[in-house]
Amino acid sequence: MCFYMCLRHLPKCVSLLYSGNFTFCNLLTLHLSDKILSLTSNTSDEGRWEYWANVRACDEGWVPFNGHCYYLDEREATWDEAVAQCEQRTSYLIEMNSDLESIWITESFLLPVTGVEAICPHFFSCSVWVGARSELPPDEFLWKQSEMEVVFPQWAPNQPNSGGGVPACIVLQRDGTGNDMYCTKTFQFICEKE
Repeated sequence: MCFYMCLRHLPKCVSLLYSGNFTFCNLLTLHLSDKILSLTSNTSDEGRWEYWANVRACDEGWVPFNGHCYYLDEREATWDEAVAQCEQRTSYLIEMNSDLESIWITESFLLPVTGVEAICPHFFSCSVWVGARSELPPDEFLWKQSEMEVVFPQWAPNQPNSGGGVPACIVLQRDGTGNDMYCTKTFQFICEKE
């Protein structure tokens, strides 16, 4: 019955946890990490949960979350190049529409805030492009795909600060906050598709 329920809720149901002893299942919108799975398998037989993942929820290399698929491209590109690369994958630069999605993207794709100084000498050096930009002051940022105003991510302190009437694009910093940068700078990027 749980598998049937999950299949009926595709693409949002990406995996499920099932307990035969409790005859209960929990439909999930993401894959669980190996660390979390080891915690669920270390319980007694009567409290054990079985994990099932739909490996076809997204194409290979893409990560599912809440009915969408995400792909981190580790090559650095300008914002326009990143847009073109995502479009070649039949996708778009990510749009974050909730705190939950913003937190998940930060925890899934960005490096931790501490211990990465050798890899990321500057705070913004391990940032990724997101699909929002501002063409003209006063810093009105819109998502390229939906043309909606940007609400998430939360801005870093003293941001946005593009100034000078130059178009600016948003990067997601490794702490999950947004920062506006010149669109000609190069960063890694994340594509999203439904």
